[in-house]
Amino acid sequence: MDLRNLPADSEVFIDTNIFLYAISDHPRYGAACNELLERVKTEEIKGRISVIVLNELLHKLMLGEIAEKENIKLSQVIRSIRNNREILKDLKAYGIIGDIETNYNLSITSVNQDDFDEARKLMKKEFLLSNDALHLAVMKREEIVNLATRDSDFAAVEDIEIWEP
Repeated sequence: MDLRNLPADSEVFIDTNIFLYAISDHPRYGAACNELLERVKTEEIKGRISVIVLNELLHKLMLGEIAEKENIKLSQVIRSIRNNREILKDLKAYGIIGDIETNYNLSITSVNQDDFDEARKLMKKEFLLSNDALHLAVMKREEIVNLATRDSDFAAVEDIEIWEP
């Protein structure tokens, strides 16, 4: 379903890619993702994420920022970090994550051992990668049925509504 049609007062789990499209002003998906986040900021919609989303986002932003700063390929970033740990010191990614944590009116939930156990089951049942399965486990625990994502891996999962930009 079209992300722009998510009804007011809905509760939605927001996948990492939504933030990435918004932050990067993606030419095709950026506007819809920014609109969703604005609706969350104004509390028209209740946005939910887990610490896993924040971790994924921070990791991807860091890698992209370092690749750009160092003018290297993404595949070379880890090696570059290992050779020069100081490169991690002053990244914009830290501020972006801080802004998301404090200024977006998001409800951020932790992930616990039960979620991890459920995620392992969901990986086998739904053929999901580990972080996607953790997202789904948190959604199940929190009784969230709406998922904002562009990740097609969730398409076959029953009992959730996918909202795409």
